[in-house]
Amino acid sequence: MAKEKGYHSIICLTHEDYKDEQAILKDFQSGRVDGVLMSVSGTTENGAHIRALMDQGVPVVLFDRVLPDVPAPKVVTDDAASAGNATQLLLKNGCRQVAFLGLSPQLSISADRLSGYESALREAGHRPLAKNVLCCDADPRRNLLAIKRLLRRKDRPDGIVAAVEKLAPLVYQACNELSLRIPQDVKVICFSNLEIAGMLQPSLSTVTQPAFEMGAKAAGLLIKLMAGKRVEMEVVVGSGVVGRASSGKN
Repeated sequence: MAKEKGYHSIICLTHEDYKDEQAILKDFQSGRVDGVLMSVSGTTENGAHIRALMDQGVPVVLFDRVLPDVPAPKVVTDDAASAGNATQLLLKNGCRQVAFLGLSPQLSISADRLSGYESALREAGHRPLAKNVLCCDADPRRNLLAIKRLLRRKDRPDGIVAAVEKLAPLVYQACNELSLRIPQDVKVICFSNLEIAGMLQPSLSTVTQPAFEMGAKAAGLLIKLMAGKRVEMEVVVGSGVVGRASSGKN
């Protein structure tokens, strides 16, 4: 879409590093860009660097991972409802104790998905327990160790909702190293657009987000902003649950 409107796209990767994200936006303050479309890193906890860029007159649109305190247009999915549906699927398939794996609670996707998970538990008559909520970070090794500690408990969870795609392989690895079977011992569902989800052993149940639609809508908002037009401050795009072997039943 950007190319069709005569804009060149510069793609920058932060590798989930908040300091890299700050440095990139600082560089953009020099006037090198007409607008910024971004999904914040998993370690970002405040939006001061984003607001500083906006104060320089650079239009910003956030998508997927967004910060509520940044007054920029946002394109998001129905995270709370989707996490609730994922949790309900595990409960329906026999789970009695479902854990939640997320990232920084400052990120709206983590907070909303956690809220949806907790609401689904309450609706099913289960009390949400802090010990079943694991806040992960950008370090795969630390995350793997934390997941293994969770699954070593005598009262270990028999179901896991992973709110971030990169955590799914770690759950599989942890279960393999602890000789736990998926889905017999631990049922798993993850927010993910992994194309190989259906080829994993066992195949991974997912909450699939319409990534192309989100990107197109976000780009459309940014182009309008750069043209000086008014835009919606929040656009919500639906997502769907795809049940596969890892959650026990389709």
